[in-house]
Amino acid sequence: MTINKLPGILSECMINQQITLAYPDFHGKKSEIDLDALFDGTSQMYGASLMEIMNANESVYNGTEKLITYLREQWFSGDNAQYYLDMENRIREFAKRFPNAEMIIFNPPSSLSFLEHLLKYLESKEGEPENRRSNAQMERNLLNAYLIINERFNRSKNGIEELRKTDPNEEVYWLSLYKPFQYADLINRDLRELYLIEIYKGILFFEFLEYNPQTKPILQLFIQKYGCQNWKDYLKASTGLAANTIDSVVGRGNNFVEIDHAFPFYATCIRILDTISIPLESVALQEDYLFLRNHPIIRTDENKFQVVYRRFLIEKIFRALYFEMSKLGHDSNIMNRDTFRTLIYTSGYSEQNILYSVLDRIFDKAALRIYGDTMEKIDAQFGASDYITYENGNIFIFESKDILIKKEVKEKLYIPDLRVEFRKKFYKDGTGEKAVLQLARNVKKLLNGEYEKFGFVYDKFRFIYPVIVVHSDAFTILGINQLLKMWFKEACNEVGIDRKDMYKVKPVVLIDSNTLLYFQDRIGSKGTLFNQLIDGYLWKTLIKQGEKNKPRDVTDYQSRYLIPFAYYVENTIKTIKPVKSPEAMRKKIKQILLS
Repeated sequence: MTINKLPGILSECMINQQITLAYPDFHGKKSEIDLDALFDGTSQMYGASLMEIMNANESVYNGTEKLITYLREQWFSGDNAQYYLDMENRIREFAKRFPNAEMIIFNPPSSLSFLEHLLKYLESKEGEPENRRSNAQMERNLLNAYLIINERFNRSKNGIEELRKTDPNEEVYWLSLYKPFQYADLINRDLRELYLIEIYKGILFFEFLEYNPQTKPILQLFIQKYGCQNWKDYLKASTGLAANTIDSVVGRGNNFVEIDHAFPFYATCIRILDTISIPLESVALQEDYLFLRNHPIIRTDENKFQVVYRRFLIEKIFRALYFEMSKLGHDSNIMNRDTFRTLIYTSGYSEQNILYSVLDRIFDKAALRIYGDTMEKIDAQFGASDYITYENGNIFIFESKDILIKKEVKEKLYIPDLRVEFRKKFYKDGTGEKAVLQLARNVKKLLNGEYEKFGFVYDKFRFIYPVIVVHSDAFTILGINQLLKMWFKEACNEVGIDRKDMYKVKPVVLIDSNTLLYFQDRIGSKGTLFNQLIDGYLWKTLIKQGEKNKPRDVTDYQSRYLIPFAYYVENTIKTIKPVKSPEAMRKKIKQILLS
């Protein structure tokens, strides 16, 4: 069982409103069983059925009653009726002890680890195992295997005691965000939304490569590799593949994919699947999900495949385009990886094709907009932010960041190490200042009138809104905005902003580019103004004093004060009116797929 305690206002609350149950919670002692031995005797067919269960939407089993129903109807057969009843009783005992929390077993990190162990075992067997267990035995063994994996995750130390000695004011935020950070990118985005966003970004990426003379030769190699006439054919093939795995109604989709020989892009589809799949007998697994990310599908026949993890499949088909293009450019001596990354992730694709286009649409009525690369051409030594706009008397200043946290730090989940990495990525490292400190320094320049050369006059604006845009869903996590708000205040002191000017400066907020893309038609002149969203969020997350404002429990505390800005934007917009995918996105996708 995972329970963390917080000081002060949360002293008797669990930091997460969910309790992850593990092997000792059902057996009364630590596990002494060899984990791999529990997979022994699992049949190929039963293993395949578990992959579909692991791909189920979290809403199916995420909560005490849902978990009980899921175990009864999906996991256990009638032969394990008594075993199931014993488990149900234990779950209900814990639910009574912790009435404000939901009991869970299944969760993204454990599911991925479980799948890796399962695939490793199935790979080691040719056909059905000689010592095949009964279905009832497999049900018990494999659930116990899952519970042992939970136990291992629960046992790991988070280092919070060390953090308390150095940065006690950050404790509540780190306890809220450190575990969700490990799997936020796996659950933050609805699969159907992710599918549309990735197609749209794929189109923008191909267009960037096509119109840039430096990258066009790499694109030609890519087209040749997949046997296409042009990149649009590749996109049509990959879009159809991904759509085949997502059910438009319930979001579960097909676990098995069969490519019809009559499909116009059959050869391209097979080549795509050859790239992202691997024969079952060749599986060689890693501990960090890297293998599953790279090979989210298993080939079972010439044109038949089984989906191992659906989200990784969508991610691999579209998001991995960058890595494949980078490798092609490097291997062919057209462009080394560092040059390619700089071109794509600085003034290239991420900023010009994604950030600039979506912010231009959101601020289409703004009196003044200027890009970072434009300001750099005017004054290369100025160090301007990536995008600045003036609307309704306010200035919005943006920093765009592609941030990756070292996988070994992300896996270990040791809070002091995480903090060091976050500070390097968001504040400063040995190479220079990062997002938070860059924003503070440019806010000071605005207040000092240094941006007048670009048209921003100090005495004509009311407030400055600093915004960090990240190109990953991984940072849409509880407590992240409150942590960055604290660091931004520190940064403003470090750069020397006069206290009498701070009333003009709003706290920093962080939002991911996918949220901006998906809701671009509902933010700005076409919906809710961006400053209204930020002001509403800052008011909602401001901790208010007094007994009547005291949170009822940790769920109440987190939903009031620690939610990420992206969640607030989504909830606010969807509350006003149901959201369709943005018009710009729909038109672009339709134009390409029907061409």
